[in-house]
Amino acid sequence: MLFPLCVYGKMEKHGKPGAHYAIINCHKDFGPEALKIFHQVRRSFNWRGRAGERFETGQAYWPMGEMVGLSLRFIDVGRDYFGRPHTLRLEAALVREKSWLGLKGYLGLGSWPKELCLADQVDLAQTDEIALLRPPSLPVFIVKSKNLDCPLIKESFF
Repeated sequence: MLFPLCVYGKMEKHGKPGAHYAIINCHKDFGPEALKIFHQVRRSFNWRGRAGERFETGQAYWPMGEMVGLSLRFIDVGRDYFGRPHTLRLEAALVREKSWLGLKGYLGLGSWPKELCLADQVDLAQTDEIALLRPPSLPVFIVKSKNLDCPLIKESFF
């Protein structure tokens, strides 16, 4: 199913992430409330750890009301144009469903495509990764990388 997407990172230059962070693309239906949360998350985010291999991808869910929320994916895309490691790419899908059972099927890391999202919409697949019976009231990590720090998002209880 297609969902509105917002992507933040470094624009590609000569096959590598560029020099400056920016919104790469954002669907017109992403909405101002979702965009405000997206900016809060990206400003509070930090990678932790030593330079070297890419860090594992992190996944979080930010509830925004009745059966709507942001599914967030934190990706280390490697070195930027200047050779600096651990370049962040943050992708967020605005997910709406009629029930928690339907919504939670789109929140697992396996729901996301394996490749980076290039359009302003993302086709998320239904999975059964999340066993939670009711929606969380706070932003939570679905997959928490040991190298990921975002104080606005609580530790996972999955």
